[in-house]
Amino acid sequence: FNVTTQSQRNYLLEHQIEPERIVVLPNFSPLPAVAEIGRTHSHTDGALVFVALGRLVEKKGFDLLIDAFAQLVQVYPAVRLKIAGRGPQLAKLQAQAAVLGVDEKIEFSGWVTDIAGFLDQGDVFVLPSRDEPFGIVVLEAMARGLAIVSTKTQGPLEILSEDMAWLVDCDDRDALKQALFEAYSDDRSRADKAQRALMRFKAHYAEDQVVPKLYENYKKLIKAKE
Repeated sequence: FNVTTQSQRNYLLEHQIEPERIVVLPNFSPLPAVAEIGRTHSHTDGALVFVALGRLVEKKGFDLLIDAFAQLVQVYPAVRLKIAGRGPQLAKLQAQAAVLGVDEKIEFSGWVTDIAGFLDQGDVFVLPSRDEPFGIVVLEAMARGLAIVSTKTQGPLEILSEDMAWLVDCDDRDALKQALFEAYSDDRSRADKAQRALMRFKAHYAEDQVVPKLYENYKKLIKAKE
């Protein structure tokens, strides 16, 4: 069994799968990694831009992000948020933004095919998911050198640590708000966390790191079948 996280391995062990039959190999992102962080993505008025990406469904937690972002706008009115993705909650999220008075601060970008191009418009990537078994989009944000705010779901918890990102409990609006405020106001932490996340991506989740391991694992499986 090829699984991508330790939590998936634990699930199989709980269902009586022998440990020797389970191999943990993470997903990877073919997105090219930036050479270094420190690029300026900021809006023309100097404010930071937060970005988020995913299917617009409840479990992705975009409603939580909009709530937290609306509080950030009250203190830093020039801040921007861009959300890319499609889904059945689009109209509901747009209405929520309007009710909170931040509809002019949030851009719903729709489906994007140029992931790197979208992420490069931002300074901070936010993953507000209520559930995220792995989270390839986190790898993509790491690769592009963004600072990251993420909820403590299965995948992100195995990919990130506190020195690489702001990690908050799922469904905790206050904690998410606090993380956004810290990410906005602490330039040094934002740069340091992004740098550590980029280095971790290059060492563990880049295509040239993971694919050879997958290849060797499949070779062993084929040989065992012969």
